[in-house]
Amino acid sequence: MKVLNSFLLVFAFALTPVLTTESLAQQRRQPPKPVRKVGTVQNVPTFDTLIAADTYNIYVEVRGVGQLIRSNSVNELIDPVIKLADPPKEFKTLVKWLNTRADDVMTSRMLVATWATAKNVPEALVAIEFDSPEEAMKFEPQLNRFLPKVLPTPTPQASPSPANTTTSAKPEDVAAKPQYFLKQVGSLILITPSALNLKDLRPPKSRALSEEPSFRVARNRFASEQFFV
Repeated sequence: MKVLNSFLLVFAFALTPVLTTESLAQQRRQPPKPVRKVGTVQNVPTFDTLIAADTYNIYVEVRGVGQLIRSNSVNELIDPVIKLADPPKEFKTLVKWLNTRADDVMTSRMLVATWATAKNVPEALVAIEFDSPEEAMKFEPQLNRFLPKVLPTPTPQASPSPANTTTSAKPEDVAAKPQYFLKQVGSLILITPSALNLKDLRPPKSRALSEEPSFRVARNRFASEQFFV
């Protein structure tokens, strides 16, 4: 769980200096893109209705994920790291995989929420938005096959046997839990470090984070930026 949380935070905040520089360099702001309709089925959460206002303390939103992956600024940041810092193979695998899948998430939005304040919610949450449920359903198996390469399941450990017994459980008899939980909901793919109950993210009658006045004002103010925290 700690590995996944660290992975998510590093992925989100490592991009902050690059995106801040790009934002400051913009002389004109483009008008906000209209909110993408992600389905009309009732009770299916969308990108903007997924979490309640008081669920997490930290919220990071990336717009145009594929465009960001292919941007020169990100490549200029990552290339020296790969060539000079000798990062772990998981990092190299992640970079290579993201580049090969950039077209699939070219216009997707992604949110990273962490520092949970509500009860019974995962410590961190990643949600990736697609143009349709069909696109999300198509991408989910690819992501599910890839995640074990960067978040491998730990080697199972046998539990200690009581003192009055002569047999102990074999390591292969103790099931090891994956370090992530993956779920496709409508046009969204959700990734968390533990099992997820959607009702805990936004209980009935609670206000969505996107409906919170102070959050909405700040978000609209930076609607043309690619990165919002």
